[in-house]
Amino acid sequence: MASVASGRLGGRCYRCAEPLGYEPSYQEFSDDVLCADCSETPPPFARATAFGSYELMRHALRLFKFGNVRSLALPMGGLLAEAILEQAEGMPESLLVIPVPLFRRRRLYNQSLLLADAAMRVVQRRRPLWKMELAPHRLRRVHHKESQYRLSPEERRENVRGAFQVRGSVRGRQVLLVDDVYTTGATVTECTEVLLAAGAESVRVVTLARAGSQIPVLWTAPAHGTEYSSHKHFGNPIYPHPVQ
Repeated sequence: MASVASGRLGGRCYRCAEPLGYEPSYQEFSDDVLCADCSETPPPFARATAFGSYELMRHALRLFKFGNVRSLALPMGGLLAEAILEQAEGMPESLLVIPVPLFRRRRLYNQSLLLADAAMRVVQRRRPLWKMELAPHRLRRVHHKESQYRLSPEERRENVRGAFQVRGSVRGRQVLLVDDVYTTGATVTECTEVLLAAGAESVRVVTLARAGSQIPVLWTAPAHGTEYSSHKHFGNPIYPHPVQ
């Protein structure tokens, strides 16, 4: 877990946690530092934050999510708690904690639920006055068309449209929505819109990892004269031709 913990995000968008870059001028962030997308069209949630970079945490996340290594929930939940506590200033002291649901238990467990449960235990020890209610069944996934993994941002938004329903009341509640990874924001945006439409007062989003979509992250140059495609390891951009 030491390498996972070292993947802490640096400079990021205040609203959606989009990584902004690794230059020194980007390493400090405040509420007036926004990415291009949030400046043009603010998301429906009040704020999203994440512990670390997906590029540096993906191997551990895949073990946890697809390899059924359930024991990673506790240490990863501790990291998620750090991301929650980072929002302590201005965070409501009464929170309805809702993990993003799976569709009919497509895996042995819901990794977002395990992360939320582990993180809450840490947060409540450190912030005993906060009232946090875990509500894993308040949000239900009613359909699953296909995996988001290989879809474009536009396809991801369409893929989750109408996928979630609220069960029970969220009226007047301050919601903390928990997921493992924020990629394009399609899933958490759809969840947020459904929760707000059902009467939630506000929604904040916290994820363990954040994938960058607007900059290449920690790209390593290929050996001279070799064909290389960076998306195999680090996402776009793609460099399909030999480097001259």
